[in-house]
This record gives sequence, structure tokens and C-alpha cells, in this order.
Amino acid sequence: MSAVVVSSDDVVLDPSSASISNMPSRIAAEAIAPGDVVAIDPATDRVVKAQATASPSYVKVSEGIALNGAEEGQPVRIAKSGNVALSSTACMVVGVVYCLSPGNAGQLVPHADISAGQLVQVVGLAISTTQLQLGINNSGLTRGS
Repeated sequence: MSAVVVSSDDVVLDPSSASISNMPSRIAAEAIAPGDVVAIDPATDRVVKAQATASPSYVKVSEGIALNGAEEGQPVRIAKSGNVALSSTACMVVGVVYCLSPGNAGQLVPHADISAGQLVQVVGLAISTTQLQLGINNSGLTRGS
């Protein structure tokens, strides 16, 4: 398996699965694409792409999934819970847990792609081939051998 290929025009939060309070809007610190897994820089309160191996440590703490694209200084809405459509075509395997990528900032990978010793940051569960049920768990644990 490999990273989830997100179709930026199709990233949508199912309104029946979450309220507007679960979609805060923040300012982007860098270019953010719809479907990116994001974190918040505590020094600036701005959105950055999350990454499971990145430094500084706050980048490892997933906040949610970006619902829209934004350039630096523009607002980005973040889904923190609920069901998020990431594409109109199949991009995930139903029943598979998806995690923050240790290799590529902002991307999702299947849990099976996390190697021994890498940080495991669960983002959600594929409930269809196009929808992810968010269930962010910033455990801080690394995968055993």
C-alpha cells in the first residue's frame, strides 16, 4: 500500500457526522492542500502540515484534516471529527486504519506502512473507499518490531 491520493476538489466533511464547532478556521503558516493532515504551531497559532517524524515536536501532533486549500496567511478550515470524503474515486481500503505519514508531511498512509520504530499517529478508519472516519490518536507511541 502507499499514501492516500486525495482529490482536492472532493474533500468534504459529512455534515451529519460533525457540527460546525468541530471545524475551526485557522491561518495557514505554509501552503496547505485540501486533505492534508495538519498540526498547529503553538508559537504562532498557525496551521502547518503534520508529519510523524518531523521536528519540532508539535508537528507530530495531528489536529485534523484540512477541508480547503490555503496559501501562507490564508484561512484553512480543519475537520477534527466526523466523516471526511477524501476523493470521489476509490483511494482507501474499507476497514483499514490510516495514520500520519512518517515520510511525507500532511499525508495519510495505511497502518501497515508504519515500520518498526516509527511513530504511530492514528488519524482515522476507512468506512468506505472514499471516506475516512476521523479518530485522531496522538499516542506518542512507536511501532514495535
